[in-house]
Amino acid sequence: MSEQAAGSECGGPAIMDGSMAMPTPEFTVIVAERTRRLSRSVAPLLGSLGIELRSVCPGEPLRDALREVRPMAVLSRVDDQAEDGRGVMATVAAHDPSLPVLLVAGRDPDIQATIADTERRLGLSQLHRFAWQPGMGDFLEFLFRAGMRNGHGRLMPV
Repeated sequence: MSEQAAGSECGGPAIMDGSMAMPTPEFTVIVAERTRRLSRSVAPLLGSLGIELRSVCPGEPLRDALREVRPMAVLSRVDDQAEDGRGVMATVAAHDPSLPVLLVAGRDPDIQATIADTERRLGLSQLHRFAWQPGMGDFLEFLFRAGMRNGHGRLMPV
């Protein structure tokens, strides 16, 4: 299997679903990323919960995906070499500043300061920052809260 087919680079299908059992999912999470690393790591869990995953890569307008899909949340990995998170945050804020966003942002103090400043300036009310990809419990809690915000009570914490 090639690197691209394995999901490490953008290019492949724009919509990924970890489960074939639910052809019309009730929930969708958008992952805005440069590579498919984050999508690949969360796809099995999202699929098992009946959540569709749509991966949006550079060159694919996040703005259009937000309008088409009406996601319950947006996930993104901040890459200090290519993406500082401001573009994703600004696009989400213009669409709906209360839409839950999970940023995997590392520990770089400059990036953290940029994110905090951008969050305040744009009025994002549901931004969740993690230095590393969150553990299963934190990720499930994020999904539960995102589902409750959208009136989808089917996702219940255990």
